[in-house]
Amino acid sequence: ENLFMRGAAAQFTLKPFSVYAWVSRKMLDANVQAGDSMNTEEFVITSLQESGLHNTQSTIVDKDQISEFVTGARIEATIRRVKLGTTGYYTRFGQSIAPGDQLYEYYNFSGNENLNVGLDYSWIIKNANFFGEAGISKSGGKAFINGVMLSPDRLFTISVLHRYLEPDYHVFYAAALQEGSTLKNEHGLYLGDELKFSRKWRFNSYVDLFSFPWLKYGVDAPTNGIEMLAQVNFRPTKRAEFYGRFRQENKEMSVTQEHISVLEPTIKRSYRINASFPISESFTLKSRAEYLTYQEGDGDQRDGFLIYQDINFRKPGSKLDFSVRYALFDTDTYDERIYAYENDVLYGYSIPGLYSKGSRMYLLVRWSATRHLDFWARIAHTNYVNKDVVGSGLEEIQGPSKTELKVQMRLTF
Repeated sequence: ENLFMRGAAAQFTLKPFSVYAWVSRKMLDANVQAGDSMNTEEFVITSLQESGLHNTQSTIVDKDQISEFVTGARIEATIRRVKLGTTGYYTRFGQSIAPGDQLYEYYNFSGNENLNVGLDYSWIIKNANFFGEAGISKSGGKAFINGVMLSPDRLFTISVLHRYLEPDYHVFYAAALQEGSTLKNEHGLYLGDELKFSRKWRFNSYVDLFSFPWLKYGVDAPTNGIEMLAQVNFRPTKRAEFYGRFRQENKEMSVTQEHISVLEPTIKRSYRINASFPISESFTLKSRAEYLTYQEGDGDQRDGFLIYQDINFRKPGSKLDFSVRYALFDTDTYDERIYAYENDVLYGYSIPGLYSKGSRMYLLVRWSATRHLDFWARIAHTNYVNKDVVGSGLEEIQGPSKTELKVQMRLTF
């Protein structure tokens, strides 16, 4: 909800240069807390809220508590197969964000100002594309990403990406291929490939080695890990596709043994079969079955599964289209949760992690009333067979089920 800009932007091009500039100001949802001063009415921000929901008393209080001002510019030049660019932007919040009081939050952003400056490049030479970026924030924290995509043959592609993100690097509008949820505190090396056996068959795989040089939430020491994936795709027609996938992730987590926090290795493996195929010009079916196992150290292996069936309707020239899903899931604990992407309203997204035992269904309908007026409606219902209460705290629901409803209208002119 918070990761967007509201303001104005401009672009100017005089070959080989292009110049971009932007300015944005908006209000953000945030948790507010009284400051430590005894003589002034000071308030600080303890955290920013990104859900966009205002469905409890606390989230209503958090609404529009802090202003955010962002301005920046970018200059890039393209000369034959080389592109060079530099970007800088300044961020100012209306109130200070307080430093965290936990050890893992030691390098978190605090204060009310940040400045980011970066350099990036892309160079295409024969069958190779070299690319990368270097950035620094006001704190002095640095980030480096460099990679290459190489095609030694038209049927075979190799990708290599190295990332070095320092724990005290702070940025609010950026994304990269990484294991963590925030762009900092991570070193990693990604190796991927794609092999096309024919026009119908394709094989993809990757290995991602990563480490976290500083602590993370729930992990009381620097850790290492590895993620591996292998997938075979079969596409008999333009609209039909089948694939099988195996993925394994090895990470370290903190556990308490005799009142001492120690690191314990975990292994998560998932097996997936997915099919998508049309049954007519307007209807497409999508089916998936996924099985997941999880093990901590020498403990017992736990598991879970998910199966679902989608029916999608989209007829060329029709003003109405819809998507419907019915899913069944069963996992031993929350650690075996299985994520599944769901279609949502415009600019919305839904990737719920399904765990425990139950079923979930949703229906999404889009109606193009006129050339300039569109409506979306989405209802999702989750039912648990082994729960009497869903959620906790102020979001607790008495009963074994939960229903979500979204309605959206878009008017263009």
